Amino acid sequence: MKDIPIARGHELTLCIDFGCTKNKGYTFTAIDLQNIRATFQPPAETPLDERKRISQVIGLMEQQAGAAIGTLHDQPENNFSVLPNTHQIDCVAESLNTTQYLLLLEREQLLRFHRTGSNIHRGLFTLNIPHNSATIIDVNSEQAFAVDSWFGHNGDPAWVTPIERWLTGASPEQPHQ
Repeated sequence: MKDIPIARGHELTLCIDFGCTKNKGYTFTAIDLQNIRATFQPPAETPLDERKRISQVIGLMEQQAGAAIGTLHDQPENNFSVLPNTHQIDCVAESLNTTQYLLLLEREQLLRFHRTGSNIHRGLFTLNIPHNSATIIDVNSEQAFAVDSWFGHNGDPAWVTPIERWLTGASPEQPHQ
């Protein structure tokens, strides 16, 4: 996976194409941050509640940054019909951007029950199509969850699911068993 510069403050370096071969800086405005913080008010009382809020706020952050960096019209999954003249992004770019958003939430001290984990990959040894996702870790149980924004349009809530389920090749459309 490609390394992108570590974010400083409210300025992130975000991917704008397949494979994150191009990136663009975006600084969250005071209004952006106010809206992000509002998602966590009042503070979450349970890890499950916090994961639901994380799902929502990742979509919000994608919208906030999308107009400025050109990914506002990013389509679900790998929509090759809109290439090459758009900023359609793949799961590599989505996972790197989502990790940047999660790290910003940590810096803002908005997460009580989770911390940002490493990006994960599935497919090569599991006979599934290769895919990447950002992760969060429950700070009490140490359970890991995929935070996957690739399945939706720009601005849709991210899919948050236990990492064990994600690694099976599951998708949000499949019922949880």
